[in-house]
Amino acid sequence: MKRRLSDIGEFNLIESIAKTVKTGPSVIRGIGDDCAVLGYKKNKYLLFTTDMIIEGVHFDRKKASPLSIGHKALAVNISDIAACGGTPKWAVVSAGIPKYIDNSYANDIYKGINNLAQKFGIDLVGGDTNRSEKLVLSIALLGEVLKDELVLRQGAQQGDSLVLTGPLREKPDHLRFMPKIKESRFIAKKLMPTAMIDISDGLLSDLEHILKKSQKGAFLYESLIPIGGKKAPVKKVINIGEQFELLFTIPKSMLKFIPKGFYVIGEISGSRPFITFVGCSGERKKINPRGYTHF
Repeated sequence: MKRRLSDIGEFNLIESIAKTVKTGPSVIRGIGDDCAVLGYKKNKYLLFTTDMIIEGVHFDRKKASPLSIGHKALAVNISDIAACGGTPKWAVVSAGIPKYIDNSYANDIYKGINNLAQKFGIDLVGGDTNRSEKLVLSIALLGEVLKDELVLRQGAQQGDSLVLTGPLREKPDHLRFMPKIKESRFIAKKLMPTAMIDISDGLLSDLEHILKKSQKGAFLYESLIPIGGKKAPVKKVINIGEQFELLFTIPKSMLKFIPKGFYVIGEISGSRPFITFVGCSGERKKINPRGYTHF
């Protein structure tokens, strides 16, 4: 019997695709991280990422303005560049647009993209448009990173501290969030990060990516996890996606340099990729992620 995508899940699909792909020597890092890493200059790598947002999946067109839809389409890509310690530089925009959408609405989508691009010094250099049944935006973004400042999902070491760039929320502003490029640059330059990821699928789900790539486990402390806005149960919020904070690991010796607004929430342990949740009363329990997945 053929297995459906819902049987294997999104990440197993990605892993199966990665096993069939062969790359040349210019590819430093291919499928499996927030960005592909490519050979570029003597002291820099080129970062390459793409993300797609789809009406009815990533936004509700009845509730979201065209400006905010355009903003999000680029922001999710910038967040991937931030997760690797880089700086975004050039983008191409592809759009599938229903024929009933009027010209001013379409122009406002591109205005939302361009406004954010200007804020981060990104050049929009091309793209494609097609008719589609639902509104779909797909952006491919290139960035740069100094070789000694590149951060990937792998590399976390036993004893490292697990840190968040900001509080989690029950209802994050997934449409108008601001990518953490400034924070990323500080982390890459000052804190000697060993691994990093942006929280798009949920804290637990994205932490699991770091642990699997690093072949390590983690202790996660309920009492240390920051919740912003209206207080909500920690066990619920840690599975809510589209937070777009950065989750990273650093040697404990660097904790004295973390700025206000960053939060230590746990530590890396062992060699088995388990997450041990330590409750406020000290009880310990291994937990499985229940973050967002497309299949």
